[in-house]
Amino acid sequence: MNQYPRKAWVLQPSLRPKQVTLVEGIATFEGYAESNTGKWYRLNETYETKAEAIAAGWMRIGEQQAALDKKSANLDKKRAALAKATHDD
Repeated sequence: MNQYPRKAWVLQPSLRPKQVTLVEGIATFEGYAESNTGKWYRLNETYETKAEAIAAGWMRIGEQQAALDKKSANLDKKRAALAKATHDD
């Protein structure tokens, strides 16, 4: 059980780590906690230390890069198919 209030680290959309103060979690929103500024955070996206938040940010970047690599590979296949179709005529 989480004790409130407590300090935690979160990742901003830019993936910059930010320390926040969580003031309460509500059973209705299981897995969420509210900060002292009124913003809600998923508990599984809060971290005890800045280092943990940074490590999670690197993991997200790795996931995003893998998705981009896959999309790039698919585009390469489509380009090859179009090139082949162009030369078949």
